[in-house]
Amino acid sequence: MLYRVDFVIRIKETFQEIYQAIIFGLSISEVKDQAYDLKREIPGQVDSHQIQIYICEF
Repeated sequence: MLYRVDFVIRIKETFQEIYQAIIFGLSISEVKDQAYDLKREIPGQVDSHQIQIYICEF
């Protein structure tokens, strides 16, 4: 199945999307593992602990 993965940061009471990915996986846990791998590779000055991941079926 295809899943849309949004990588966002929270700024005060709003969320700002910084990256979006489409990931193919056979299970949500497989997609979650891939998303966390991608999260570690996000460049920039944002602390990776501030990045939240949202996954939904595409």
